[in-house]
Amino acid sequence: MALGNLMSSNLSHRVKQLPYIADTSTYLEVLGQSDINVAVLDKNEMTDAKSEIKWLEAGALGIPSVVSATSNYCDVIQEGKTGFLAKSRDEWRAKLIPLIESSELRNSIGRQTKEFIEQHYSEESISLNLNDILTQMITEFELRKNE
Repeated sequence: MALGNLMSSNLSHRVKQLPYIADTSTYLEVLGQSDINVAVLDKNEMTDAKSEIKWLEAGALGIPSVVSATSNYCDVIQEGKTGFLAKSRDEWRAKLIPLIESSELRNSIGRQTKEFIEQHYSEESISLNLNDILTQMITEFELRKNE
């Protein structure tokens, strides 16, 4: 689905589609210049297994995202707070146009997403989560061992 077909002609000239960028630092630099991140995927078993990395990269830079409603994106995005999920052409349109037209909305969603990512994806947060998982596994192992 071509992005330009989702919005009116008076907005489509503001959309830039870029080729694949292999160099990570260049990619992040270009991403940092973006106003809105878009991740369009067909929903299927393969895309449901993809990570939320595109949303995470943009969100860490304070850039709001509109993404396809694949399973993983649905698991991590709080609709209207840390991003937007779209399933149909009409939903893409309904989610993109307000972000395109309102820098206040873009900034608000970007800020909330960045705060969420800093809180839930930080090294400390992930370490604490891993510690909890490992502690629970050890406890369960010890209980089974003693049965």
